[in-house]
Amino acid sequence: MLKTFKIFFISIFLLSLFSCDFRVPQKWETPSWEFDLLIPLINEGYSLENIASSSNDIEIIVPDSSQPDSSHFIIQLNETMIDSGYVQTDESFFIIPNNEIEFSLNETEISNPNPMPEIPAVNEEITIQDFIGDQFIPECLPLNILENDIDTTIGINIEPFCEDIGEVECLNKIHWFKIDEGGNDLIIDNRLPFKINELSLNIGNLVNRTLYNVDGIEERYDPLNGENLECEIEASLSFKIDRDLELTDNYQNQECNLYEIGCDLYGGFWDGNDCQIPIIINQQTCEQSGYTWNTDDDQCRQDIVIDNQTCQAAGFTWNSDDNQCRQDIVIDSAICQAQGFTWRNNECVLQDFPAEDENQCNTTCPDCIWDGENCYVIFEMDDDVCSQICPDCIWDGQDCYAVIEMDAEFCDRIDYSTWDGEDCYIIIEMNANLCDLVCEECTWDEIKQECSLSCTSNEQCCLQIGGTWENNECVDLPSFDGVLITGNETLE
Repeated sequence: MLKTFKIFFISIFLLSLFSCDFRVPQKWETPSWEFDLLIPLINEGYSLENIASSSNDIEIIVPDSSQPDSSHFIIQLNETMIDSGYVQTDESFFIIPNNEIEFSLNETEISNPNPMPEIPAVNEEITIQDFIGDQFIPECLPLNILENDIDTTIGINIEPFCEDIGEVECLNKIHWFKIDEGGNDLIIDNRLPFKINELSLNIGNLVNRTLYNVDGIEERYDPLNGENLECEIEASLSFKIDRDLELTDNYQNQECNLYEIGCDLYGGFWDGNDCQIPIIINQQTCEQSGYTWNTDDDQCRQDIVIDNQTCQAAGFTWNSDDNQCRQDIVIDSAICQAQGFTWRNNECVLQDFPAEDENQCNTTCPDCIWDGENCYVIFEMDDDVCSQICPDCIWDGQDCYAVIEMDAEFCDRIDYSTWDGEDCYIIIEMNANLCDLVCEECTWDEIKQECSLSCTSNEQCCLQIGGTWENNECVDLPSFDGVLITGNETLE
């Protein structure tokens, strides 16, 4: 940059008077000249970077300036020098024909890192409990166990492998490696009873593989020749399983009925269509049936009391007028002979009288009886005879009888009864009658001698298996379809 100065020179002329005439000017004016003089101050080259500043000024610093005031120059620009988009450069400006420039590059060989990085093998094992938990019957997995579809991702931890590489000459930092030759071998072994509807493996930018309806062993190979292997890789394994489980081929013939297996586990038995719950005699069923439960020996007893039924069952007579069980005392062969009389034609003959015919018999003994051959007097029951035969008996004017009280003799007359010294009772065991007494819905199996209750015929049992009790019927039962499992199934 040149700085312009205006230099004024004043010249003094010596005037010489000549011999010629000289006209004196009226007003004297000293002559002067004015012109531009450009003097270079510096001879330096400046780049745009050196003279640019944050303001709109261009600042030039003069090197090695001896004058403090003239050590720099500032030129202020008030207009845009080059508008945006004004300058356009054709792309051909950057294209250099390969036949116009000749150069050579010396090959530089860098040795492989020592030790070489190792890509770790990824082995994942997922158990059946990881998918569905352990809240199910161990032997039978319900096919409707899932409330929703499974859609989950498992992160795979791959440690960075560039950090342990030793120093390499001329190499400051490693960002990635280029794989010369290699690949990723994905092997899936689905030993679960159901298919994996979608399985995805993602390893950085190297592998993005998705398999569908994985059943058994699946193998896929992804070549990685020429791919860049970064030092740090993020990897994940994703699964999708539909709520409606689809059995794999190996489990197609392993179906099970959850209701049937659960019936066996909880003490019932399967009759081919429903779960039958055995009705056993316990305190509840015993007392429900109207019997007595004895806690001393845990027995269900039917206490035997003297009533119309037991009285007649024991061979006695029930008098409904006074609700008494009576043993009627009648003259029989034993009593007759015991009194020294003759038992003939089911009668006790007190005395025979001689007579040739009925008239003679009636004349001889008005109270006698003529049977066509014999004339005799019958030994009949009266108050004296009743008292004589049975001192504890009662004569009511017509009959002689003993009032029957409970004792061992009476108890022994009742089938299957037991006398314990105070009470007479029958030990109750399950039978058809008792089965009917326990519940109206119960069924007696004559062959097995068992009383049972169908689960779907009982409201409480119906609700427990997921049904709805409506109009005394069990409806809207869930599906009990399942698959047999061991609990050790895995996905590897």
